[in-house]
Amino acid sequence: MLNVWQQLDLIDATEAKRARAAPLAVSARPGVTRNRNPAFMDLVRRQLARDYPADALRGAGLAVMTTLSPSAQLLSEQAVSGTLAKVQRKDGPALQSGMVVTDTRTGEVLAMVGNRNTDTPGFNRALEAQRPVGSLLKPMVYLLALAQPGAWSLATPVEDSPVNLVLPNGKTWNPENSDGRSHGRVSLGDALAHSYNQATVRVGMDVGPERLAELLKVLAGLRAPANPSLILGSVDLSPFAMAQVYQFLASGGQIQPLRAVRGVVDTKGKAINRYDFNAEPAKEGDAIAARLVTLALQDAVTRGTGRPLLADGLGRLNAAGKTGTSNDSRDSWFAGYTGDHLAVVWVGNDKNEPTGLYGATGAMRVWSALFSKLPSAPLQVGGEGLEWGWVAAEEFATTEESCEGARRYAFVAGYLPPEHVSCVERSWLDWFRFGGDDEGEQKMKDVTGMRAVMTRLLTSLLLLGLVACSSDAPPPARGAPAARLDPVAMVVAIRLASAGDDELFVQPVRDPRVDELRARAEVLEAHGDYKAAAAAIESALAITPGDNELLQWRAEISLLRRKWVEAERQANEAYEKGTKLGGLCRRSWSTIRYSREARGMTDAAEVARRQAEACAVPLPVRM
Repeated sequence: MLNVWQQLDLIDATEAKRARAAPLAVSARPGVTRNRNPAFMDLVRRQLARDYPADALRGAGLAVMTTLSPSAQLLSEQAVSGTLAKVQRKDGPALQSGMVVTDTRTGEVLAMVGNRNTDTPGFNRALEAQRPVGSLLKPMVYLLALAQPGAWSLATPVEDSPVNLVLPNGKTWNPENSDGRSHGRVSLGDALAHSYNQATVRVGMDVGPERLAELLKVLAGLRAPANPSLILGSVDLSPFAMAQVYQFLASGGQIQPLRAVRGVVDTKGKAINRYDFNAEPAKEGDAIAARLVTLALQDAVTRGTGRPLLADGLGRLNAAGKTGTSNDSRDSWFAGYTGDHLAVVWVGNDKNEPTGLYGATGAMRVWSALFSKLPSAPLQVGGEGLEWGWVAAEEFATTEESCEGARRYAFVAGYLPPEHVSCVERSWLDWFRFGGDDEGEQKMKDVTGMRAVMTRLLTSLLLLGLVACSSDAPPPARGAPAARLDPVAMVVAIRLASAGDDELFVQPVRDPRVDELRARAEVLEAHGDYKAAAAAIESALAITPGDNELLQWRAEISLLRRKWVEAERQANEAYEKGTKLGGLCRRSWSTIRYSREARGMTDAAEVARRQAEACAVPLPVRM
C-alpha cells in the first residue's frame, strides 16, 4: 500500500521509508468492545440532550463526568440477573426488570438497570416501562394526611371496612384488601404498614385525590388523573419516575431532581458546563411529615409487608420500604431506602401477563440481594419537630407505658391526643382518700381545701425522703420523649414549689359559684377526668377572669392532659397577670420548664433560671 501511494505521488520517498520503519501497533489480544452500562448511559444521553444537539458531543473531544458508581452498578446488575433466575417460574412468562439506585443526600443516580440481560441495549425498562404502581403510591396519600397534624397522626384510628364510592361515571367502586378481609378499627400507621386498601381509601378521600395528583406533579412533574382509584396507585409510571417521587421521602422532605451528569469538560480539563444542584432545605412541615411517613415505612419492614427483609439479615439497616402489586400480580414493585441509598425495583414481563409474584416475592427479593452486599448506613430518623406518646389500645388518648396494649407513637410536637386515660383504677389522691366516694356531689363542698392539705402532706413526705420529686430536681435527659415524663409527677413537683406560700397568691373576692366550680374541678382532677376539670376551671374563670391561681391551675391541668404547648402559653399568661413573687410565680415558671422539657427543647434550663430570678423580685410597696 505504501508503494502504491509513493507511485501515485501521495507521499515522497522519505515519508514512505519512515512509515515502513514504524510499528503497526496491532493489539496482541484483540476483542470486541462491550456496550457497558447501557441503561445508565441512556439516562446520561437524555439529560445531556437538554443542552446539546444529538451530534454536538461526537468527535469534539469533550468528556462527560457522570454520577455512576461502578460498584453499585455491578451489584445492581448481579441482583437483578441472579434474583430473576431464582424466582422465574418454568411455566411463567419471561421476567424482566427495571431498577434505579440513588444517593439519598444528593439525588445523584448511582446505578440503573433496564434489562434482565444487563449489557444488552435497547428498551430501557427503568426509564420507559410505564406500569401500574399499585400500593407503591400509598405513602404519598399518608404524607398529605400527616401534613395536617390537627386532623391526622400515626395513631389516629381509621376504619378498615367495606367502602362504596360512586364515581363520576355513575359506577360504584368497592375496593377490597389483598387478603380479602376487613380489619376493623386500625391506626393510621398500621393501615400504611400493612397496606390496607379500605382504610387507605378513607384517608385518601378525606385528603382528596386532586391533592394527590398535584403532589405527583410537584415532586416529579407527573400528570395523573385525579380519580379516586389514584389513591390505590391506578396510574402507570416508570421505575425512574417512582424513584423521583420517593427521593422526597428518602431525602427528608427535599425536592431533589435526579441526575446522572455532574459536568462536561473540554480537552484541557476545563469545565464548560456544570450540573450542580443545591436543593433548598426542606420546609419544616414537609420535613416533619416525611419523618412520620418514614417511621411508618420502617414499621412496614419490621411488622408489615416488608418483614422478610429481617429474615434476610437486613434489620441492621433500619430500612424504610413499601411493596406494590398490580392487579393479577402482573407487576411487582418495591421501593426502599436506608441512610445512604434509595432503590426502586420493578419486576414484570413485557407481555403484561400475570407473573404470580407480589411485591414482597419479586421486586423486594431484588432489593434484598442488592443491599445484602452494598455497603449502606442505617436509616436514622431525626426527632426535630416530633414528640412521642404512649397511646391507649382502645381509644385515641395518651396513657401510661405500663398499660396493657399501650403503643408508642410519634406526633407532630404539640399535637398529642387531647385526652389521657389511665390504667390505674384509683389515683394517688384516692389513695390518700381525698378523691371523694360514692356520695360524689355531696362530698364536693368538703374538699375545697384539699390541695392545700395535699401540698403539706407531700411536703412532709418529701422531707422524710418518701417522695423523690422536686421542681429543683435535675431535668430529664435532653431529648427525652414526652411519654417518659409523668405529668402527675410534674404537677406534684410544681405544687411542691409553692408549699407554704399560699399567702402570696392574689386572692380575688370569692363568688359562691366559683367555690362550687373549684370544688368540682378538685374532685374531677382527683379522679383523672382532666378534660372535665379543665372545663370547670374555664367556667370559673369566666366568672372571675382575674383569678391568678385559677389561671395557673388551668395550665397545670393542661400538663396533666399532655398539652405541652397550651400549658406553656397558659402558664405565661398566669405569670404575666400574677404578682411575680413567691409560690404562684414559681409554679408558673416550673410549668413552663416542664412543658419545654416534655417537647425535648434544650433551652428549658435557661428559661427556668430566668424565671427563677424574676420570681425573686421584691413586692412593690403599695400606698
